[in-house]
Amino acid sequence: MNAQWRVHLLVLLFGMSAWLSINSIYVQLPILSQSAPESWNLASYIVVIIQVSCIFPLVYSIIRNWKRDITDRIESILIVSLLLIDIVGLLLSTFTYQIVTTIGNTEHSLWLFISILILCIPCTMADVLFMPLIGRLGSPSFITTFYIGMGVGALIPSALSFAQGVNGTSWNFSYSIFIYIICVFVLVSLAAYGGILYIERRIGHEERVSIGDQASHHNQVESSLKSIIFPITVSLVASSFQNAVIPAILPYATQPFEPTIYSLSTNLFVLTNPIFCFVQHFFSFSSTLRLSLLSLVAALPTIFILLLSIVPLSIPAAMLPISSALSAGLLSLLRTAAASRVAHSPHPKALFICGFATQFGSFLGAITIFLLANLLHVFISS
Repeated sequence: MNAQWRVHLLVLLFGMSAWLSINSIYVQLPILSQSAPESWNLASYIVVIIQVSCIFPLVYSIIRNWKRDITDRIESILIVSLLLIDIVGLLLSTFTYQIVTTIGNTEHSLWLFISILILCIPCTMADVLFMPLIGRLGSPSFITTFYIGMGVGALIPSALSFAQGVNGTSWNFSYSIFIYIICVFVLVSLAAYGGILYIERRIGHEERVSIGDQASHHNQVESSLKSIIFPITVSLVASSFQNAVIPAILPYATQPFEPTIYSLSTNLFVLTNPIFCFVQHFFSFSSTLRLSLLSLVAALPTIFILLLSIVPLSIPAAMLPISSALSAGLLSLLRTAAASRVAHSPHPKALFICGFATQFGSFLGAITIFLLANLLHVFISS
């Protein structure tokens, strides 16, 4: 294995942790919803909690722009701390997922929500911390590998849930055992980050300064900023649907069917990510025309799921898991292609802006869906 492929492997293992814990919670929803008083609404609550944690990358973004001399050492400490916080949140959820708290006259899974909020902080911070780090490794292809790693972070909990037998009425191992295994993978990502840190520090100082000087010219920066507006907008919209809208409406769309359809749809939604992301390594969709066409194609299964969550239709049950898989895969490819184009920009903060847009899009999607589901009640009720 040559040196570059070793870096790709480390980036993949590191990227795996970006949304690993949140994906793990989603594939365990069939189990969690049985003990949670929120029942079918649990997914929409979790989506909002995830986006509430977006306050942390927002605060970090403000601090980063206000205090521009944030060193690599401070970023390293932040990343290590976040991965450890991720483990704490995961472990805490194993003690709290069956605890019910009465607030007013309504029962809620308050302590589970607190646990989820803790483990969400590293996930939402990943886009503004992890991507700029990968961008400093020198090759835009590492960004594609990072997104594949994020997809692997969806593949692992999905595969584990199949082994767990979450589709059935009894399980081969408990929610707690599932989470313990996920914690091991977070530790693997932490070790991979150590390798990336070593490689990043070996990059020649002269090369990094040269790149920074080249991007600092006012005219070039202004031009490069205009060139990334479209892919960043695409990333914002795609993230809104993939991270917030579809996960929240899947429980409603699957209600007319057997419970196994919901579980299968959820698993396939997170399972197809790495497969589609890998396509970007061999065929680029980063041009404006290809991004536009891919956006239209990705919209088809996504709108179909949205329609099913509002209006009960008589369709073959298999169409929903297939649509879920296609929606997730195409949205993942869309985000990967958009980020890859942004990575080619000489703008010094291009990837940071892209990461912030990703979280902002997810936040907008979550708030919109929460209002539609819990205040306007536009979705199919159980």
